[in-house]
Amino acid sequence: MRIAGRAMVVEELGNAFEADDDIGSVGGQPGWEGKYVQRVHLRPADDSEMVELEAREDERRKKSEASRRCAAAKYTVFSGEPGPAIGHVPTGEIIWDNGGSGYREYVISDGEWLYGVIYDGLDGSTWGNYCYGYNCRGTRVPHDADLVTALRGVNER
Repeated sequence: MRIAGRAMVVEELGNAFEADDDIGSVGGQPGWEGKYVQRVHLRPADDSEMVELEAREDERRKKSEASRRCAAAKYTVFSGEPGPAIGHVPTGEIIWDNGGSGYREYVISDGEWLYGVIYDGLDGSTWGNYCYGYNCRGTRVPHDADLVTALRGVNER
């Protein structure tokens, strides 16, 4: 882990104990009295541990960036123009899907358009016939390879 920018390794983790009223006088933060705390022994990371830590950090950064790009792409698709007339649910390849059942959002590509589809089949839903059919609405934007790549970045289908 990093603490104040320095790579550190937990060498030993003590048992949790309840802090007494004097903890502030021995280096504890005020307000910890009566809360459970733990003693931790840290040491600086060696070269091999630094390589491992930097690889994990790089992987987290890549996942975070892919998630950000995907969210921006979803926003673009779901902010598009209203889709085709009522009852026409587009066909094509599903390139992103939130995996929902009662409430589901997904993006379909037919090669010409990217369709953002929202289906709400939860109890009490009152959308009725809207856009693509019963409780199903959607938007569309012209097909864009960059949007497809961003959508596939976190939810490969």
